[in-house]
Amino acid sequence: SVLVGSDTLRVLTEHRADLEARARRLGSRWQEFGLVFPASTGVPQSPRNLLRDYKALIAKAEVPELSFHDLRDTHASRLLAAGVDIGTVSERLRHSRKSTTLDRYVHTLPLSRRRSAVVMENLQVKRCQSLIAP
Repeated sequence: SVLVGSDTLRVLTEHRADLEARARRLGSRWQEFGLVFPASTGVPQSPRNLLRDYKALIAKAEVPELSFHDLRDTHASRLLAAGVDIGTVSERLRHSRKSTTLDRYVHTLPLSRRRSAVVMENLQVKRCQSLIAP
């Protein structure tokens, strides 16, 4: 399982309720596969339809088009840029080794390096102040 925020959990819970209502309306025409985002009758989405729906959502949201894989890269890069540790990001991506995550996303770490330099500088200043203070 992957931990998600409360807003995401609320949206997914509402989505599940909508799917359950659709299944009740369709009755025997609904085929349960336990999917989060099934086709209209519960069966797995066809890749062509999924891509069409995804592109429609991108256009409606008026955001730059990204491939599905780019979404994964963006997720990882933004987590790393925000200071989330490599182990947590690696776990979310289901990489078997942290080194895989590091190899792939090392380009996102310069911001983290700059942030760590500022943190260290602040710690040093506080330490020096505590040594000087009466």
